[in-house]
Amino acid sequence: MNCDATGLGCQQQLKGNDLLRAPDVKATLSAELDFPLTVGGMVTLRGEYAHTSDHYHTVFNNDFARQDAFGLTNARVMWSPGGRVADGVRVMAFVENVGDEEYALMRTPNATTGGTLSNYAPPRTWGVSVRYSR
Repeated sequence: MNCDATGLGCQQQLKGNDLLRAPDVKATLSAELDFPLTVGGMVTLRGEYAHTSDHYHTVFNNDFARQDAFGLTNARVMWSPGGRVADGVRVMAFVENVGDEEYALMRTPNATTGGTLSNYAPPRTWGVSVRYSR
């Protein structure tokens, strides 16, 4: 019997299917460089890259619920006027999802409409933040 999450009272053998939202590979690489300033303070550059291989959003491994592999890049520039990142003020400019990758966080069948409910990750976002700690 072939069925999916929209079927009521349906039984299906799932042996051999991929696990729910479990990519074979999920790897992250990051690098950070500190540059002391002659006028005081510290500038830090940080870059991150994360790769996620293809995976499914349902245990039934439906085609509509397959997420292709994707990679995300994030970048940050931080300035700490006191020179120490842990104490004082830190100003950070950032860009998340630099490549504007479109990927789903969740896909599931909708039994009411016969369609699919999907929740997508945010597009490229950027901003500035200020943090104070002591």
